[in-house]
Amino acid sequence: MKHVKNKMISTKLRIKTLETCTPPLLTYGAPTWALTTGQLEKLRATQRSIERSILNIRKSKKVRNNTIGAKTKMKDIGYIMMRVKMSYAGYMIRIEEERWNEIL
Repeated sequence: MKHVKNKMISTKLRIKTLETCTPPLLTYGAPTWALTTGQLEKLRATQRSIERSILNIRKSKKVRNNTIGAKTKMKDIGYIMMRVKMSYAGYMIRIEEERWNEIL
């Protein structure tokens, strides 16, 4: 995280690093979660907090989340979560019924 906050690195590179590293960390094991709306909002708040730290925007400045999202152009974590869950659901539908783990 210290490299993401480093002001010597361009903002564009910091955002690209964030896009690459953060979604896998926040969505690890997500296909099997029974995700509630409250938990999803906490994940979104975490993503927004990281975006604010990259852009050096404090909450006291009262910048809207839409403005921050427009600057970073990152995908919403809720969208990423739903895509991961749908991918896993498709996988579960396509698996064969005679797999060894189901036989045991």
